Amino acid sequence: MRRQQVFVWAVALGLLCASTAMAAAQTLTGQLGGTVIDGSKSVVPGATVTVKNEATATTVTTITDDKGAYLFTNLIAGRYEMKVTLANFKTYEAK
Repeated sequence: MRRQQVFVWAVALGLLCASTAMAAAQTLTGQLGGTVIDGSKSVVPGATVTVKNEATATTVTTITDDKGAYLFTNLIAGRYEMKVTLANFKTYEAK
């Protein structure tokens, strides 16, 4: 498969983690993590992953490690937009 394929990513359902953590532990933060993979299911190191809180417009960015993994901690509970970018790949966006 060509590396220009759309990003496919696996996420540990962290999008709901912030609200679940708030209900269970009465905390206002959570975490979001996962692995970025390409169309051939190979991990993608060095990809830029950005999340933006829809309510506050606060943006946080990280880079995937050598196993394609990323982790955001201490995210305020809420709805987030995610963007994954890397040269020679199509940008992936999700809400």
